[in-house]
Amino acid sequence: MSIKDLHSLRKDYTRRSDESIISWMVRIWDAAGDDVMLDGAEARHLGSLSQDPVIDQEMKREANSTSLWRRVLTGVMERYMCGDDLYMQQTPWKTIEQGIQRLRELGVVEVVFTHDPGLRSPDRARVIPYMWRKLIHLGPPEYASALAIMKPDYGANETVRDMAVKLRAYADSVHGPTHARIAAVETHMQKMEDEMKKSLQEIKECLLRGRSPERRYIPRSELWNFLCDSGENMRKWGGQPTSALAARVSELKERKSQKGGSTKKEVAPVACSQIAGNDGKDDGMSNSHEGTSKIQAQGKKDNQA
Repeated sequence: MSIKDLHSLRKDYTRRSDESIISWMVRIWDAAGDDVMLDGAEARHLGSLSQDPVIDQEMKREANSTSLWRRVLTGVMERYMCGDDLYMQQTPWKTIEQGIQRLRELGVVEVVFTHDPGLRSPDRARVIPYMWRKLIHLGPPEYASALAIMKPDYGANETVRDMAVKLRAYADSVHGPTHARIAAVETHMQKMEDEMKKSLQEIKECLLRGRSPERRYIPRSELWNFLCDSGENMRKWGGQPTSALAARVSELKERKSQKGGSTKKEVAPVACSQIAGNDGKDDGMSNSHEGTSKIQAQGKKDNQA
């Protein structure tokens, strides 16, 4: 094996600072299996892969060509006296995939301390009751009942790989419908968002084409004069509130814009200068009869004189 290949192995297979020994072993098995062969000199050139001096020293001891996986197993077996020392390194899991990883780590422990020299793969390790109880203990409470029911058929010697298949099937049955509902809701929400954006764009375009005139306050006197100029019968508007006058002015302006003609009628016999007071109910318009009687009285005085 070339120096470049050995440097690549050291980079890929060195244990990380936050990685347990059994997690590291699972990673080495997945990447190299039992296929990477090393002699003693090549093993020494790799340096410290495990970050543990006892394991590293034992990995370099064999001078003959031996697989990297076998060297790792030998070093770990020399470092730890029993499986419990490795079980303690495991951390809790939250997802099914994390649970499967923990189960494979338990399989690694079985490979290290097995009496079967033919067992190399952690996935082929037989699941024993202690392993399953350990997996349940490390998992979240909501999975405990399901895992207890799903326990392996110990008489059939079910392996880690067999139980991994069952766990993934369980995850699909539980989370599949939920994921479908979530996806449907997300699709519906996205559709609503698109429709809202479209509506807002249409409103914006309408405003750009022609803005609606802003409302402004119009004095009652201006409304009164407009109605008067338009030929309205001002007697009926005398006691009306300013809002009624404004509505009538708006109506007349709209008619004028539609017909394109004048809205002026024959002016009623009421002085246009007479406008409403501030109370909005009485426009302060003098009574026409009262004005006539005053004119008649003035006439009589003139005759007497």
